[in-house]
Amino acid sequence: MPIWAAAPEGWTDSVALPDIDVSVSRVERPASQQQMQMSVIDSRLIGETQAVTPKDVSSLIPNVYMPDYGSAMTSSIYIAR
Repeated sequence: MPIWAAAPEGWTDSVALPDIDVSVSRVERPASQQQMQMSVIDSRLIGETQAVTPKDVSSLIPNVYMPDYGSAMTSSIYIAR
């Protein structure tokens, strides 16, 4: 369903997602050894696409959308599942 289409009756505009755990490792591992799905955006890609704002960068990540409304302190980020 396109994002601009009306939701079917009984559906809500928001979904409560379960908590997620974010972990950091100081040991560098190849992406092929990571146990999760991820997107890597390096400075080369940012330069090639001339991404200068977080919204620009979010457009490079599949299923991620950062709208133009809000302020730098309260901007929303939407992740499609």
